[in-house]
Amino acid sequence: MRGWWLLGLWACGGNEDPTETFPAPLPTGTTCTTDEECPTDSYCGDESDCVALDTDGSAASATPISISEAPDSHGVIAPAGDIDWWVFTAVEAQWIDVRTIVDGDLDTVVRVWRADGTEHAAMDDFATGGADGYDSILRVFLPEPGDWFITVEDLTTWDSGNFGEADWRGGSSYTYDLWVQEFGSDLDEVDAIDDPSEVFTLEDGSTIYSYGFLIQDAGDSDFALAELNVAGEPLEVWGQPYDYGSSLELRTRLYDGSGALLSDLSGMGLNRYLSYFNPAVGGYTIEVTDSNGAGGDDAWGV
Repeated sequence: MRGWWLLGLWACGGNEDPTETFPAPLPTGTTCTTDEECPTDSYCGDESDCVALDTDGSAASATPISISEAPDSHGVIAPAGDIDWWVFTAVEAQWIDVRTIVDGDLDTVVRVWRADGTEHAAMDDFATGGADGYDSILRVFLPEPGDWFITVEDLTTWDSGNFGEADWRGGSSYTYDLWVQEFGSDLDEVDAIDDPSEVFTLEDGSTIYSYGFLIQDAGDSDFALAELNVAGEPLEVWGQPYDYGSSLELRTRLYDGSGALLSDLSGMGLNRYLSYFNPAVGGYTIEVTDSNGAGGDDAWGV
């Protein structure tokens, strides 16, 4: 029964060596003005020379990535419209944290896929908006061991509703670091409204706290206690959108220190979040459950 929360108190490629130039110029040194002038498996780069395509553009050629203590995998979105594929092998059901650090104008979207090609989750930026120091942060539950694929692409490729092929971005300067970390590995705790599994402190009006949950059993709920140290600012609870692989219909309730219900919201997601205005200093309990009383290994939330 574990996953993660997003809580805010608001005032309102492929393992290239980062020391190398990538993609590398072709040995022929062919100059160009358009991609069509370049040999097969190359494109016209920023310096008007033909450069080799990377080889991680499909699940079949995905680059392995594993849990690490620091960003140690590097990629490039080139040419425009490129999508990089990585593969992470889970040894058991687990949570992971996937994040990108970018250079220049690249605006990454990170997606996670099952081995059968079903999209499991996606994230542009972070569930509450921007993420200081990172371009995208996706926290996701993998309910079974085996290979899980991660793709990285520019926003213009992913958001087909606002961008067309003529808008796609990419090039040798569109580089990024990709980092996979462990997150919320304990899945077996039992909690109740008077015995929450997570207790944390919101120090000021800019504090964001994240925590995860898995509603394993039908009718189950998970609880967390937020200790609020400043009064008068809205207390907001966000749910991560684009959790395609989750069966959960997220319902969130907020209680004050006496156990009185303050707010109850179903259907949380993109631009829909619980907000409680002008709270006093003190403890606030958050309950998450499935709106339909369901549960299971796929009933995870963000």
